[in-house]
Amino acid sequence: MHRTVSFVAGPTTACVCGQWLLILTRLFLICLCISLLSAFTVPSPHELRRDFAAELKKIKESTPGAKALARWNKLRDQAVKALEQAEINGASEFASTEYEEAVDLFQRARDYAAQRSYKKASYLAAKTEEIARSASESALKARARIEKKLYSKLEHLKSRLDMLHQRLPYESGLSESLAELYLQWSDIRHCVALGLYDRAQSMIPALSSAIDQFQKQSAIHIDQEQENWEDTI
Repeated sequence: MHRTVSFVAGPTTACVCGQWLLILTRLFLICLCISLLSAFTVPSPHELRRDFAAELKKIKESTPGAKALARWNKLRDQAVKALEQAEINGASEFASTEYEEAVDLFQRARDYAAQRSYKKASYLAAKTEEIARSASESALKARARIEKKLYSKLEHLKSRLDMLHQRLPYESGLSESLAELYLQWSDIRHCVALGLYDRAQSMIPALSSAIDQFQKQSAIHIDQEQENWEDTI
């Protein structure tokens, strides 16, 4: 008589397998949590306050009042630059009427801005820039006319000096005196280049007289019509 023998897992084997499955499940869940936490970190309180302030600033900047203030600030800065450039170009002296009007408008614009009337302030700031630029251009044109007249007179004096230099004997004792006249002429030209027009104008007649005296002293004759130095700018 034969016996059939079968192998069936006992209670001990089933328990062990269940424990391993539970451990593996827990490990998987732990790894998943670590992965999620590393990908989605919670912001710090400082970062939250910073982000909130940035969003609040955006909201404030989008309001009509904030936009009007920003426009005023921009036009104010442009007006200041235009006024400064006009002053550099000599508008306060050579285009004083326009320049003073621009300065007055800008002061009124600042008064309106102090009262938070930014629309009026912006309008006047824009007009300030426009008039200041016009004054700057007017000043440059006026200076160009003055310089042209002064350089023309200097050119005439230079031609006289060059003629005297060409006809003066090589070993003449008057060479140093002539060199001094050339130096005076150079000083006047520097004054014109620096915008010192009144000073240059006052120096020209003195140089002309000095050239006349030198010509008489050297007995050099130059047949050239003399220019009237009594003209004013």
